[in-house]
Parts: sequence; structure tokens; C-alpha cells
Amino acid sequence: MAIYTNTTGSAKLKSYFETGDVPSAANFIDLIDSFAIYDGTLPLISGSYISTGSFATIHTRKLCATGSGYLGGSNLNVEGNLIPLTDATYNLGSSSLKWNNVHTATASIGHMSSSLIPVKDNTYDLGSSTNEWKDLHVDGTANLDVVNVVGALTVGVDDTGHDVKFFGATSGQFLLWDESADELVLSGDSKLSFHDAAGGENIIASANGHLEINSGTTLDVTAPLIDLNGQITASGNISASGDLSVTGTATIGTLSVSSLANNVSITGISSSGQLLNVSGNIVPHATDTFNLGSTSLLWSNIYATYITSSIISSSTNKSTTTLTNTIGAASEETSNAFINILTVSQIKASGSVTGLVTVSGSLVPGDNTSLHNLGTSSKAWNDLHVGGVGYINHLSSSNDLSFISASVSIIPGADNTYDLGSPTREWSNVYVEGSASIGILANIDHNTVSSSASLVPNNDNAFDLGSTDKEWKDLYLDGTANIDTLNADTASIGRLGTSIIPTTNNTYSLGSSTFKFKDLSLAGNTLTNHITSSGNISGSGTLDITGNSNIDGTLSVAGAATGTVGFQNSAVARTATNDGSGTGTIAAGTAVVSVDADSDANHIIILPAPVIGNIIHLIETGTTGYELRTSTPASIGINGGTASNGESAIAGAITYVKCVCVSSTNWICSQFDADGDESKVEAAA
Repeated sequence: MAIYTNTTGSAKLKSYFETGDVPSAANFIDLIDSFAIYDGTLPLISGSYISTGSFATIHTRKLCATGSGYLGGSNLNVEGNLIPLTDATYNLGSSSLKWNNVHTATASIGHMSSSLIPVKDNTYDLGSSTNEWKDLHVDGTANLDVVNVVGALTVGVDDTGHDVKFFGATSGQFLLWDESADELVLSGDSKLSFHDAAGGENIIASANGHLEINSGTTLDVTAPLIDLNGQITASGNISASGDLSVTGTATIGTLSVSSLANNVSITGISSSGQLLNVSGNIVPHATDTFNLGSTSLLWSNIYATYITSSIISSSTNKSTTTLTNTIGAASEETSNAFINILTVSQIKASGSVTGLVTVSGSLVPGDNTSLHNLGTSSKAWNDLHVGGVGYINHLSSSNDLSFISASVSIIPGADNTYDLGSPTREWSNVYVEGSASIGILANIDHNTVSSSASLVPNNDNAFDLGSTDKEWKDLYLDGTANIDTLNADTASIGRLGTSIIPTTNNTYSLGSSTFKFKDLSLAGNTLTNHITSSGNISGSGTLDITGNSNIDGTLSVAGAATGTVGFQNSAVARTATNDGSGTGTIAAGTAVVSVDADSDANHIIILPAPVIGNIIHLIETGTTGYELRTSTPASIGINGGTASNGESAIAGAITYVKCVCVSSTNWICSQFDADGDESKVEAAA
């Protein structure tokens, strides 16, 4: 080991005494200084890596291992702990002299006072899969290329969150959790996909107001009750394993039914005007098993080109078939012919038939319908019994009575189709003991109906005289018109001989906002309850109001207004919003405002358009604070301050703000804290 004093090294000191000469005073001083290590005054202690030495404590300003002249190498090797004398006092390096690289297995650092930047990009890790950091607190921005969260991820705290946004590869496409609106937003036509990315199972807003739910194969919705409000349009098939209940009208282009339950009843088809149209065959499930109708419930008429049965059989149209075979001859007439079933296309008889003739098929004349008669003028049939429909072109009576007696109802075959008489062949008189229900009563005695008796409806409060689209023109009454409810578009009444009393209290108006009466002349002076006017109320005398008066519009008083107990304004509630629109805007004419800041000091309250002299008092319901703007902040100022979106901050400690409009471009506002200290509101900026 070499020891150096301020001027001499230990090797030179040794040479002073090896010659046998008497050392000088300077030599002794250097010798003494060489043993002065205890006070730390030696500028340099140098030793090679093979030298040995032990010092309890070394006080020095500099340790160098920079060359072979001193320690024999460029490394300083420490075999023990390197511990500062005092905790949290000394530095390892400085702001101007920094260590190049620090290699350590474990490091415990209380605080970092500079950025922590790796030497190489995308090379080193902060922690590992087995040794992870516990908590990471970042007040700025964490820029992470890939985030892999193994545990729970929490943003904000309950009742106070933050906006979270995930951008896509296309402009305007992103996922946003909007904490202020408590809303998860898929911007634009971003998809919410299931099962796999870019698959066919997704929910997408393809346009504003158009939400699509797409499924590659099947959309399965399971719930005890699915409530769909609106029209349902299906371009494919609809399959239901349960019951289909329709309370309205089911309009079906083609109905295919594989089976029907017993006792199927279609009650809506109740007359000949309502038809059940079938475009295919109606075939029973088993042959010779089911009936069409029953012995007690018969079909009226069956219209068919061909009818084939075990009793009546016809495979061709007999009217177009020429028959050449005959049974017997005219000279071989038999007295009796007993036939169980007779199928013929035409019956010709020159004699008489007594008894009953039972026909199980249609009885049709052989030629044109105008050639053959059923009976004659001298030999008429007694009674004609028809269970179905009787089609008769002309019906007349040739006996002396000149009338046809009917003991049944006469009903036309179709509704609103057939006439009783015609414009050129009219009935003389109609006698009806019961009710005559007539759809349209017209063209009677040149548009005049004369009655020598009262015209009384059959049921009270059941029938109308005219309708909303078919009204009578004029009504002339010489007596009294007793009407429960009168609804007239226009009424001209000369004088009233009675009071006008509404049927319901505080419900109906006399006049309207668009149609008003001109003058109201009253002999008395009593008006009870409310007087509402959208125009002016003028009086040359005194207006005495003993009750309460509610004026929704503006009350303008040209003269002095005197109040016995003063005039008070009720507070109008306003809730601050993000941009001041909606509930954040104070309406014109408002004097006192109760402000709800909505738990956000950045929410905005907007003053109404300026009217010189208007005074507005704003009282906050909480201690959040809010921003105050004018209706046009770029040109209308607060305490002289204007700016685009300019506003004045109202602190949470401010309870009351008073604003006075002094010009068309400026409001003067002052503020008061909870104990009444007054100060001016900061100018809008």
C-alpha cells in the first residue's frame, strides 16, 4: 500500500532513512503526516488489488480506481455492505455527476426525484410474472401499448366515476363510458359482437334511429314475457311451439294448417257478405268418416260445378251431353215404377203426378230459364218450401187480394246489394209496426219527409240524427230543443232566456286563445275563482282583488303599485347542465332562481336575454358551485368581461348572487357568502 502526504509518497520517505543520514525537519514532518490517517487529511491512499490493509473508518472526499498507478485496475470492488453513516442524508451521485449504470440484485428506494426511463425501448420489464408490483399510483397519463389486467379493474369510486374511451381504427368509431350520463356509448355504427370478432352475431346502430340485432343462425330469446311495442315485420317464417293469440285482426296472405282441434269456430263469418276463401282442396282426414254440416246445423246452399257422392253421382256436365238410350217406349207406359235412386239429367212428363216426389239433387229446367214454369196460372202450387235461397226475377200475385203474405223474415242474400223497388217502379206505401232500420233515407217526396206524429227513437241515448261526415243542414223548431250536450261549430244566438251553466266545474272555457269575445257587460260585479287573460285587462275604475291572483304572463303597471304586505317573488328551480341548455337556462321575466349545481362545479347556468333594469337573484341549494354565463357570452358581458363561451365561476362557498342588467350588453353581478360578506363576481372570461 502506498500512502501519500500532501507532498511526499511513502516510498520516498523510506529512502530518507535508508541512507543513514540524519533526517531533516521536513522529513520528520512527512513521516508524521504519513501516520495522520486518523484525521482524514491525507489526499490519497493508493493500493493494488493484491494489497491488504484494514481501516476502522476512512474519511475521504474521493475514491478513485482509475489506473494501474493507484489500485491497479478500473474497478472498485466492495466485499461488504456500502451503508451511509446517516439515514436519508447522503446521495449516490449528484444531479451533475451521475453513475452510468447501477447493477443490483435488490434495491430499496424510498423516493424517486426524476423520470425512470429504460436504456432501450421495449426491452426491460417493470416487475415479472412471479414478482409483481403491488399498487401503481399515476397522476398523469399512463401510455401502455398492451394492458393485461389479471385482477379487478376499478375506475373511480362509487358515485364519482370517470369517462373511459376505447378508440377504433376508423374515425368516429369508439366505445365510451360517459360517467356524467351513466351511459355506455358505441359511437357511430360500431358493432357489439358476440362469440368471435367480425362474426355474424352482433348489435349495430346502422343509422340514427335504426338498431339491428344480427345473428348468424339463431336468435334465441328466453323470458316469461316478451313485450314488443310497435309493428313487427318478418321477411321469413315464424314458428311457434305454443299458442298464437291475436286480440286484433290477423291478416294472412296464405294460411297453411296441418291440423285443426275439435270444435273450431270462426264466429266472425256470420253473414253472406263475409266469405271464407279457400284456394286449395278441403279434404277430410279419413274417408266416409266426417260430415260437412250436421242434421241440426245445415249449410244453406252449395255451389259446385260437379258433385260426386254415393247417392248423387255426376261425373260430367249433363247439360252438354246427348243421351240416346231410352227405357221402354211411349206405347209401353207402365203404371208404377219403383226406383230407390234415380239419377237423370231431365224429367219430361205429359201426365199428372200425385203424392210426394222426393228429389235428392237439384231440380233444374232442361233449357233456358225463361222457357219453363213451375206450375201455371190456372194450376198453381199451393206452398213453396225453400230451406236455402229462392232466386226469382219477378214476384207477382194474380188473385183478387193483390198481395203476397209472408209469415217469415224477408232477408236479402247479400248486405247492401239488392233494392226494394226502383226509381221507376216504386212501392206505394210501406207499413211497419216495428222498427225500420234504413242506412240512407233519401229521394222521398222531392227531398222532403213529412210526419204527422212525433219522431221518437226506439231506445234512449242510442241513435244519432246525422253523423260527423253526413250532417243535416238546417233545423227549424218552434218549440223547445231539449239537448243534453250541444257541440256546435258555429252558433248564432240572439238572446238567452236562462243561465249558462257548464256541466263540470272548472273545466270549460268561454271563448279561446284564438277566438275571443269582444265585450263582457255585467250588471253585477262578482267573478268567482280565476280570471285568465292572454291579452289586456283594462278598467277605468279600481280593480279590487280579495283573493289570490296568479299571472303567468307579464304584469305591466303604468302607475304606482302599492302593496300592503309587500311583493314577493317565488323561486324558480333551475338545474345546471353541461352546456347550460335545457334546465340550465333561466327564462325571461324570472326574478328568483333556486340553483341546483348537479354535483359538478363546471355545470353552467345561463342568464336570460338582457332587459335593462331586470334584477335576478340566484340562490344555490348546495355548496358545489357552478359557472354563470350570459345568453350571448361573446357580446354580452358579466362585470364587463366577454369572451366566446365566457363565464364567471361561482364558488361553492357563495350562497347568493345578485345580477342587475345595466345595458343591452352587460350585467353587474355581486355575490354573498354564508355569513353575508359581499364581493363582486369575477368578470366573465
